[in-house]
Amino acid sequence: MPIAELQVYSVEEADVTGGVCIVRVIGGIARAGQVYVAGGLRLGLTRIEMWGRPAEFVDPPHAARAHLTGPMVALLSRGQVLTAVPPAGHALEDLEAWLATDPPLLEGAAAAGPNCPRLCIFY
Repeated sequence: MPIAELQVYSVEEADVTGGVCIVRVIGGIARAGQVYVAGGLRLGLTRIEMWGRPAEFVDPPHAARAHLTGPMVALLSRGQVLTAVPPAGHALEDLEAWLATDPPLLEGAAAAGPNCPRLCIFY
């Protein structure tokens, strides 16, 4: 399952608590509740709207209004890519460093077991 990535098209509104952006999904599937990183800071995706209605998810190459939490929203710019990360887990840099070691990736929840590496990929 690819990691969800959103590309910012515009910031419609923003304050110190978060804001609303028009985004295009360029990888994976974006879902409300996911956490994204931008500039080393985390942003929470709280709500997705498509065609003026709430949506459970959005996938490539579709665009949507993304309601995000975090003060970093005001600093986002057109073309910037937000990458999904585990909400309470590893930072993006940790994941990239781990993946650079070319670890054996397990597919599916059935593959996880007592010998599961520090980070498992679940579908």
